[in-house]
Amino acid sequence: ETFEKDVTDEDWILAKLRGWRGSTWPSSWIGWPNCASRSPGPGPANWSKRLKPSVEIVVADAGPLIALARLDALHLLPALFSRAWMTETVLAECCAGSVRRECTAIRTAIGAGQLGVRPTPAHPAWTVDPGEASAIAAALELSAGIVMDDRDGRRLAGHLGLPVVGTLGIR
Repeated sequence: ETFEKDVTDEDWILAKLRGWRGSTWPSSWIGWPNCASRSPGPGPANWSKRLKPSVEIVVADAGPLIALARLDALHLLPALFSRAWMTETVLAECCAGSVRRECTAIRTAIGAGQLGVRPTPAHPAWTVDPGEASAIAAALELSAGIVMDDRDGRRLAGHLGLPVVGTLGIR
């Protein structure tokens, strides 16, 4: 068998973060491992347009940042969004406890300009953890989307009208 293109995990993560949900895989993905159970074949004609993020600016919570750091995929944020932010509270959560390697990767991304750090804005006493509350408040302040995996945080952000993206772009 021959394949049009080798698809890497990074390609797949990038497509999922961008929210691609086509019913068939793009033609360049035919034969990609683990695709046998899915319907291979050409994707929709406008699949590349559907890969564009629905928001330009996002505020990220600790969970997705730690996951992307573990995957060495923090560089995907500036590829998807014009600006990615985190709050000081989220940074403290990312660097607490035993996530030292991830903290180093996140601080490197900040130094490279891939992530920005904002002061933690004032917010109501929401029933989510402090990092999620600060990320939601910052997203509201910036009229931005939010990258968050926590179910309660995603629910609150959705109720507040924020576009929500999970680590893999699942809405």
